[in-house]
Amino acid sequence: MEWKRNKKRNQKIKEMRLNGFSIKDIALKLKCGKSTVSYHCKGIVPKTLDRINRNCRENTKRSAEGQKKFWGERRAQAASKAKTEWNRIYQDAEMMGFLGLYWGDGYKSSGKVGISNQDPDLVGFCWKILKNITKKVAVARITYYETHDPKLCERHWRKALGKHVEIRMQKNNDARSKNQTHSRCQYGRCQLEINDWELYTKIMTWLACWKARM
Repeated sequence: MEWKRNKKRNQKIKEMRLNGFSIKDIALKLKCGKSTVSYHCKGIVPKTLDRINRNCRENTKRSAEGQKKFWGERRAQAASKAKTEWNRIYQDAEMMGFLGLYWGDGYKSSGKVGISNQDPDLVGFCWKILKNITKKVAVARITYYETHDPKLCERHWRKALGKHVEIRMQKNNDARSKNQTHSRCQYGRCQLEINDWELYTKIMTWLACWKARM
């Protein structure tokens, strides 16, 4: 008869656990050890906990979809604004010069504004345009080579970009860097980056408008 009582008790343990009772509560109510309760509750997920987990997954999915929709609308607004500004941009010689340089050397798939070039004057011109249309911080990553003096490189890039750009120097240890001609890459290579998705969207829209006009 003992095994029958235990069988009923074990079934009761499973039912109580399924209905959301804790291991401690089950042990107190049925007057048995917590280890016994834990053993018979293996693999059982309480209905309330399962419902909570399911609701969490659904909320996360809705939140992700909401975020995607929100940022999609923001990008669409930025693109629409850029289109209304295009006629003015097209009449501005400096802006068109910047867009021409960005078309050749700018970032087009990263989601942030960036341009990579070896000429301090050219990158300095791009920064002159960018700082007038964004308030975001710019970072200049200067890659110099074995044949370069890093202090000299930094001084020239600082002169070209001004004091408000954060400059980060990094050495290229690639064996091929020894073959870099001094005249072509006199001060290393600069990657000027600004984390501004709205400006990136507008630049891409301006380039698309320019391409359509050709």
